Amino acid sequence: MNYIQASSEHLETIYRLTQDTIRSIYPSYYPKEVVDFFCSHHSREAIQSDIENKNVWILFVNDTIVGTGSRDENHINRVFVIPDFQGNGYGSFIMQQLENKIGEVYDEVLLDASLCAIQLYEKRGYSTVSYEKTAVENGSILVYIVMKKELSHITSAINYDGKCFSTKSNTSGGDVNSKTVFNYHQLGDILWADYQGGNISKGFLVGNVEKDGTLDFHYQHINTKKQIRIGKCHSMPQTLSNGKISLHEEWQWLDGNCDVGSSVIEEM
Repeated sequence: MNYIQASSEHLETIYRLTQDTIRSIYPSYYPKEVVDFFCSHHSREAIQSDIENKNVWILFVNDTIVGTGSRDENHINRVFVIPDFQGNGYGSFIMQQLENKIGEVYDEVLLDASLCAIQLYEKRGYSTVSYEKTAVENGSILVYIVMKKELSHITSAINYDGKCFSTKSNTSGGDVNSKTVFNYHQLGDILWADYQGGNISKGFLVGNVEKDGTLDFHYQHINTKKQIRIGKCHSMPQTLSNGKISLHEEWQWLDGNCDVGSSVIEEM
């Protein structure tokens, strides 16, 4: 898996990915006139302009571009994953990367949510700002929701030694769930933890606390199916309003089909 900034050579692939995804998914939620509006809104010219402004990123799995995401200042737009690759956590991964980038400068992120994506954004902590509508051809109306999410800047001065975390959310395909508990330890910039509960019989992780406060580690566990699984994870800490720590994680299996996903764990 490789997530990079798009260049002009990727224009046609991003355009086709966007158009094909809209034509495949949106007719279940909108009339034809609205689908046509979305397709014209995400034109080659619009995508090229965003690429020139260095606002577009693409996600490769092996040698295939499976998804794309864009932003304009603190506004996320044009997040699409090829239908055949949906359900593997790629959309969540792209969203997290965009939020991370925006969070370097801004305290909140905004987006316009189509009807087919509202539940996804709510699960990521977005709340409704307003309901909007736009008239399109033949009297049809496009209805969408403006949503926002408060972003906490990376917290670097955290000592994880003795802290316990439980899982709040996880992408399908992951093994940990709400019954999994992590017991963390730290010595200098070295981090390790043991975890168990739920689908996990016993697990361990070890890694580093980076200078920017993020965590990079590898994990290994045996689950209740007697499978031994290994993977890697990049974790971004945020401080909640109650002072506790929340870790927003992007993980990837290093065995099997090497699926990716995202999870959130919070200090108990």
